[in-house]
Amino acid sequence: MSTDKSAQEILKTIETTSARLVENLNEIVDRSQPEKVAAKQVQKIKNFYLDEHGGVRMDRAGKTLAAVVGFAIIRKLFK
Repeated sequence: MSTDKSAQEILKTIETTSARLVENLNEIVDRSQPEKVAAKQVQKIKNFYLDEHGGVRMDRAGKTLAAVVGFAIIRKLFK
């Protein structure tokens, strides 16, 4: 019994690998479209600030608001 692959087996392996590569590249191109990247980031922000019912998570929104106001005050003081 030979351990060498036949030409057909090698060709089949190359075709399978090539098909997977094309699929992966198409997925990368699809994911890297600017509008999809932006939509994904917006969704992350929504998930951070909104609860499962769509209400605002006051603890997180309050901390962010306090940080922004604090930064604005410090900037105003040192201007």
